Amino acid sequence: MFAVAVGAGLAMEGERMAALGFLPSHFISTFLFVLTLSVPNLLGLTDMALSVSIENISLLIVFWSQFPFGILLSMFGSWTGVFLRIRLRVSEE
Repeated sequence: MFAVAVGAGLAMEGERMAALGFLPSHFISTFLFVLTLSVPNLLGLTDMALSVSIENISLLIVFWSQFPFGILLSMFGSWTGVFLRIRLRVSEE
């Protein structure tokens, strides 16, 4: 996760965008994870009681896995990537 965040920080142009760029990726991944677990219910393939329990458990898993370790690791990785990009740019000049 840290290596991916460093790569994303290296790829981002603006320092402001790189400092906050990790947040949209977490929101998008959270949405896709919950949507993936909700698809059987949306298609009518599961019972309502089972789908409610699956959705509740998936939300708990999302928050347990992202807060605080995942977000902090991603944030420090993106900042490290920005720092490395600035240092590489300075050394090239």
